[in-house]
Amino acid sequence: MAKFVVPNSARMRINWSLNGIVAANVFGGKATGSGTVTQATADALRDIVLGAFNSSAINVQLAPSVSISSVAIRNVNAPDLPEFTSTVTGAVGTAPTEMLPRSVAAVVTFKTAKAGKRNRGRAFLPGFAEGTNEANGIMVQATEDAAEAFWTAIMTNLGGTGYDFAVIGPALPARPNHAGETLPAEPANSEEIISVTVRNKMWGSQRGRNHRV
Repeated sequence: MAKFVVPNSARMRINWSLNGIVAANVFGGKATGSGTVTQATADALRDIVLGAFNSSAINVQLAPSVSISSVAIRNVNAPDLPEFTSTVTGAVGTAPTEMLPRSVAAVVTFKTAKAGKRNRGRAFLPGFAEGTNEANGIMVQATEDAAEAFWTAIMTNLGGTGYDFAVIGPALPARPNHAGETLPAEPANSEEIISVTVRNKMWGSQRGRNHRV
Protein backbone atom coordinates (compact mmCIF):
# COMPACT_ATOMS: atom_id res chain seq x y z
CA MET A 1 0.00 0.00 0.00
CA ALA A 2 1.28 3.47 -0.88
CA LYS A 3 2.42 5.71 1.94
CA PHE A 4 0.33 8.77 2.85
CA VAL A 5 2.53 11.57 1.48
CA VAL A 6 1.41 15.14 0.79
CA PRO A 7 4.09 17.76 0.09
CA ASN A 8 4.31 20.70 2.52
CA SER A 9 1.60 19.26 4.75
CA ALA A 10 0.95 17.68 8.15
CA ARG A 11 -1.61 15.31 9.56
CA MET A 12 -3.02 16.27 12.97
CA ARG A 13 -5.17 14.40 15.45
CA ILE A 14 -7.34 15.24 18.45
CA ASN A 15 -7.71 12.20 20.73
CA TRP A 16 -10.93 12.09 22.73
CA SER A 17 -11.74 9.86 25.67
CA LEU A 18 -15.39 8.81 25.60
CA ASN A 19 -15.85 7.24 29.01
CA GLY A 20 -12.43 5.61 28.57
CA ILE A 21 -12.87 4.68 24.89
CA VAL A 22 -10.54 6.45 22.47
CA ALA A 23 -12.00 8.37 19.51
CA ALA A 24 -10.12 10.69 17.17
CA ASN A 25 -10.65 13.64 14.87
CA VAL A 26 -7.99 13.69 12.12
CA PHE A 27 -7.39 16.84 10.07
CA GLY A 28 -4.75 18.46 7.92
CA GLY A 29 -2.46 21.44 7.77
CA LYS A 30 -0.65 23.23 4.93
CA ALA A 31 2.84 24.49 5.78
CA THR A 32 3.29 28.25 5.94
CA GLY A 33 7.06 27.96 6.34
CA SER A 34 9.62 25.18 6.57
CA GLY A 35 7.05 22.59 7.66
CA THR A 36 9.30 21.35 10.46
CA VAL A 37 7.46 19.36 13.14
CA THR A 38 8.93 18.91 16.63
CA GLN A 39 7.63 18.41 20.15
CA ALA A 40 7.23 22.18 20.34
CA THR A 41 4.84 21.97 17.37
CA ALA A 42 2.73 19.40 19.19
CA ASP A 43 2.72 21.59 22.30
CA ALA A 44 1.58 24.57 20.21
CA LEU A 45 -1.23 22.41 18.77
CA ARG A 46 -2.23 21.44 22.31
CA ASP A 47 -2.50 25.08 23.33
CA ILE A 48 -4.57 25.94 20.26
CA VAL A 49 -6.99 23.03 20.77
CA LEU A 50 -7.36 23.75 24.48
CA GLY A 51 -7.91 27.42 23.69
CA ALA A 52 -10.63 26.47 21.20
CA PHE A 53 -12.23 24.18 23.78
CA ASN A 54 -12.39 27.01 26.30
CA SER A 55 -13.40 29.86 23.98
CA SER A 56 -16.20 27.85 22.34
CA ALA A 57 -17.68 26.85 25.73
CA ILE A 58 -18.18 23.40 24.25
CA ASN A 59 -17.54 21.88 27.68
CA VAL A 60 -21.15 22.52 28.78
CA GLN A 61 -22.37 20.53 25.76
CA LEU A 62 -20.22 17.47 26.51
CA ALA A 63 -20.89 14.73 29.06
CA PRO A 64 -18.67 14.65 32.17
CA SER A 65 -17.22 11.31 31.04
CA VAL A 66 -15.81 13.02 27.91
CA SER A 67 -12.46 14.74 27.59
CA ILE A 68 -9.66 15.55 25.16
CA SER A 69 -6.75 13.38 26.25
CA SER A 70 -4.04 14.43 23.77
CA VAL A 71 -3.20 15.87 20.37
CA ALA A 72 -0.69 14.63 17.80
CA ILE A 73 0.97 15.92 14.65
CA ARG A 74 3.03 14.29 11.92
CA ASN A 75 4.77 15.88 8.95
CA VAL A 76 3.61 13.96 5.84
CA ASN A 77 5.98 15.63 3.40
CA ALA A 78 7.79 12.27 3.24
CA PRO A 79 6.93 8.72 4.40
CA ASP A 80 7.54 7.41 7.91
CA LEU A 81 8.33 10.71 9.64
CA PRO A 82 7.81 10.71 13.44
CA GLU A 83 4.58 11.70 15.13
CA PHE A 84 4.76 14.03 18.12
CA THR A 85 2.12 13.92 20.88
CA SER A 86 1.17 16.35 23.61
CA THR A 87 -1.10 15.57 26.56
CA VAL A 88 -4.10 17.83 27.09
CA THR A 89 -5.37 18.57 30.58
CA GLY A 90 -8.47 20.51 31.58
CA ALA A 91 -10.61 19.82 28.51
CA VAL A 92 -13.44 17.94 30.23
CA GLY A 93 -17.20 17.99 29.67
CA THR A 94 -19.36 19.56 32.37
CA ALA A 95 -22.93 18.88 31.17
CA PRO A 96 -25.22 17.44 33.87
CA THR A 97 -26.51 14.56 31.73
CA GLU A 98 -24.99 11.33 30.41
CA MET A 99 -23.32 10.86 27.04
CA LEU A 100 -25.33 10.06 23.94
CA PRO A 101 -24.37 6.77 22.20
CA ARG A 102 -20.72 6.85 21.11
CA SER A 103 -21.61 6.78 17.42
CA VAL A 104 -23.65 10.01 17.67
CA ALA A 105 -21.74 13.07 16.49
CA ALA A 106 -22.15 16.64 15.28
CA VAL A 107 -21.01 16.74 11.64
CA VAL A 108 -18.87 19.80 10.91
CA THR A 109 -18.13 20.62 7.26
CA PHE A 110 -14.87 22.22 6.13
CA LYS A 111 -14.84 24.15 2.85
CA THR A 112 -11.96 25.47 0.77
CA ALA A 113 -12.14 28.02 -2.06
CA LYS A 114 -12.31 25.15 -4.57
CA ALA A 115 -15.16 22.83 -5.51
CA GLY A 116 -15.06 19.05 -5.63
CA LYS A 117 -14.88 16.19 -3.16
CA ARG A 118 -11.11 16.41 -2.81
CA ASN A 119 -11.46 20.03 -1.64
CA ARG A 120 -13.96 19.41 1.14
CA GLY A 121 -13.59 17.87 4.56
CA ARG A 122 -15.59 17.13 7.69
CA ALA A 123 -15.25 16.11 11.29
CA PHE A 124 -17.53 13.96 13.44
CA LEU A 125 -17.40 15.74 16.80
CA PRO A 126 -18.25 13.24 19.57
CA GLY A 127 -19.23 13.12 23.22
CA PHE A 128 -22.34 15.26 23.49
CA ALA A 129 -24.62 14.93 26.49
CA GLU A 130 -28.23 13.77 26.41
CA GLY A 131 -29.42 17.29 27.17
CA THR A 132 -28.12 18.51 23.79
CA ASN A 133 -30.72 16.40 21.96
CA GLU A 134 -34.14 17.94 21.42
CA ALA A 135 -37.34 15.90 21.75
CA ASN A 136 -37.58 15.64 17.95
CA GLY A 137 -34.10 14.12 17.70
CA ILE A 138 -32.03 17.08 16.52
CA MET A 139 -29.30 19.01 18.33
CA VAL A 140 -30.12 22.17 20.25
CA GLN A 141 -28.92 25.50 18.85
CA ALA A 142 -26.26 25.91 21.55
CA THR A 143 -24.67 22.63 20.49
CA GLU A 144 -24.53 23.66 16.84
CA ASP A 145 -23.01 27.00 17.83
CA ALA A 146 -20.39 25.41 20.10
CA ALA A 147 -19.34 22.82 17.49
CA GLU A 148 -18.85 25.55 14.89
CA ALA A 149 -17.04 27.81 17.35
CA PHE A 150 -14.64 25.02 18.39
CA TRP A 151 -13.47 24.27 14.86
CA THR A 152 -13.54 27.93 13.80
CA ALA A 153 -11.15 28.77 16.63
CA ILE A 154 -8.83 25.97 15.49
CA MET A 155 -9.01 27.26 11.90
CA THR A 156 -8.27 30.82 13.03
CA ASN A 157 -5.33 29.99 15.28
CA LEU A 158 -3.73 26.91 13.71
CA GLY A 159 -1.12 29.09 12.02
CA GLY A 160 0.64 29.12 15.39
CA THR A 161 1.85 25.60 14.56
CA GLY A 162 3.40 26.70 11.27
CA TYR A 163 0.49 25.20 9.34
CA ASP A 164 -2.80 26.58 8.07
CA PHE A 165 -5.96 24.50 8.50
CA ALA A 166 -6.32 22.52 5.27
CA VAL A 167 -7.92 19.63 3.45
CA ILE A 168 -5.09 17.32 2.38
CA GLY A 169 -5.05 14.24 0.19
CA PRO A 170 -2.36 11.97 -1.29
CA ALA A 171 -1.78 11.47 -5.00
CA LEU A 172 -4.24 9.08 -6.66
CA PRO A 173 -3.40 6.73 -9.56
CA ALA A 174 -5.64 6.29 -12.58
CA ARG A 175 -8.52 4.08 -11.41
CA PRO A 176 -11.91 2.76 -12.55
CA ASN A 177 -15.16 4.21 -11.28
CA HIS A 178 -18.45 2.40 -10.70
CA ALA A 179 -19.44 2.92 -14.34
CA GLY A 180 -16.32 1.14 -15.57
CA GLU A 181 -14.73 4.36 -16.79
CA THR A 182 -11.13 5.24 -15.98
CA LEU A 183 -10.59 8.26 -13.78
CA PRO A 184 -7.37 10.17 -14.44
CA ALA A 185 -4.47 10.21 -12.00
CA GLU A 186 -4.50 13.15 -9.60
CA PRO A 187 -1.62 14.85 -7.79
CA ALA A 188 -1.52 15.26 -4.03
CA ASN A 189 -3.45 18.30 -2.85
CA SER A 190 -3.36 20.62 0.15
CA GLU A 191 -6.03 23.31 0.13
CA GLU A 192 -6.54 25.87 2.89
CA ILE A 193 -9.93 25.72 4.62
CA ILE A 194 -11.80 29.03 4.57
CA SER A 195 -15.06 28.18 6.34
CA VAL A 196 -16.42 25.86 9.01
CA THR A 197 -20.12 25.09 9.32
CA VAL A 198 -22.64 22.68 10.82
CA ARG A 199 -24.95 22.44 7.81
CA ASN A 200 -28.02 21.36 9.78
CA LYS A 201 -29.01 20.19 13.25
CA MET A 202 -29.23 16.53 12.26
CA TRP A 203 -26.91 14.22 14.19
CA GLY A 204 -24.41 12.19 12.22
CA SER A 205 -23.14 8.71 12.97
CA GLN A 206 -19.55 7.50 13.18
CA ARG A 207 -20.26 3.78 13.36
CA GLY A 208 -16.63 2.83 13.91
CA ARG A 209 -16.94 4.18 17.44
CA ASN A 210 -19.39 1.41 18.35
CA HIS A 211 -17.01 -1.55 18.03
CA ARG A 212 -15.89 -1.77 21.64
CA VAL A 213 -17.69 -1.92 24.99
